[in-house]
Amino acid sequence: MSFPTLPIEQAAVFNFVVLMQFSEDGDHCARSANLPLPDVWANDARDAMMELVRQAKELIKDCLARDRMIPWIEPPLSPSETESRFLIPLHL
Repeated sequence: MSFPTLPIEQAAVFNFVVLMQFSEDGDHCARSANLPLPDVWANDARDAMMELVRQAKELIKDCLARDRMIPWIEPPLSPSETESRFLIPLHL
């Protein structure tokens, strides 16, 4: 079985930076370091991360569909002392 390939310039991949605060009491906060998105709070870190990724994909797809610039935050926000930084490649 062969899979069709896209030229590299057509492969939509975006680097999304997430800052995650893990809490011992079960509340976890994920926030975007390089896109203007609301913070996401959840009982599970994975759920918080997945929701933030969903919002980022939606924002990027909307910008591309409307032929608008993606509102990247440059430079990305830095993590606080209590946050971990994650780089997530977004494939659209």
